[in-house]
Amino acid sequence: TFILLILFFIASLSGQVFKEVYESPYFDEDTQKHKKVAILPFTVILADKALPEGMTAAEVNAQQEDEGKSYQSSVFTRFLKKSKNYSVSFQDISKTNTLLKKNGIAYSELDAYTKDEIAKILEVDSVISGQIHRDKPMSGGAAVALAIFTGFGGATNKARLYLTVHDGLNGDLLWSFNHQAAGGLGSDVESIVKRLMKKVARNFPYKK
Repeated sequence: TFILLILFFIASLSGQVFKEVYESPYFDEDTQKHKKVAILPFTVILADKALPEGMTAAEVNAQQEDEGKSYQSSVFTRFLKKSKNYSVSFQDISKTNTLLKKNGIAYSELDAYTKDEIAKILEVDSVISGQIHRDKPMSGGAAVALAIFTGFGGATNKARLYLTVHDGLNGDLLWSFNHQAAGGLGSDVESIVKRLMKKVARNFPYKK
């Protein structure tokens, strides 16, 4: 019986989900007057740093930027669907990206600015930023590039979402969500966001 219990425990861990939520003890106080939130393009980090066969570093960077903006768009859409549940509105991402471009802030340079600096440029009360860490869906040359960047191919082994909300006034971290799920998330943006945002929705602050 003991051995069976151990085996059951190990089996349950194989598909286990890691999740950690942080919320500032001053969140309610600091966000009383918050009305508008901006969602930045996501940073996409792949576990395998090797260049896919037939692609240059510049092409890979461009693909990751496209994917980061796809995550931004998908997350924005899902927040809009639940907007009636929140006390804030979400800035249209087309406006967010246009303002970033007008102010000379390239995708690769987002980390060079503090969150309060970005919030002032975007004229919002807080900023949502995100990172997606994931393994490559497939192995082998062009198939890797196809699976990672177009969404075709097998499911990823792991995907981790790190989502944060920073105060636009002083750049303080107000909330963060760190979620990792193993197995079967899928390799396209929409399927990953759909799975992970279900967890985010249950924990996201600014609820009415």
